[in-house]
Amino acid sequence: MQVVSVASSSSRADLEDLLRSSHVVSLHCPLNARTHGLLGAKELAMMRRGALLVNCARGAVIDKAALLDALQVRGSQYKNPFSKMPTPTMLSRMVDGGCNRGRTAESVT
Repeated sequence: MQVVSVASSSSRADLEDLLRSSHVVSLHCPLNARTHGLLGAKELAMMRRGALLVNCARGAVIDKAALLDALQVRGSQYKNPFSKMPTPTMLSRMVDGGCNRGRTAESVT
């Protein structure tokens, strides 16, 4: 397995190359003006079929509407732990779930 990363100083072309070639994309970045909507419809469409996207960053790093569209268009490639495919409302709640609900000052230090 080869692990490739794209730093904040990397070019947009580096990110696009990574999206096209990766089997797994894991996002780990702060939410700021540069990363808000970092992955939109164009970037999600670049990802290879069957690729896994793990967002460990804040939700707004991925364009929510683009993600919902990609899940519906490529739904057959969506691997989920549910017994049936989630409805758009359920997907919306999952996207908005927030990964920092339990985050406290003590847990960050």
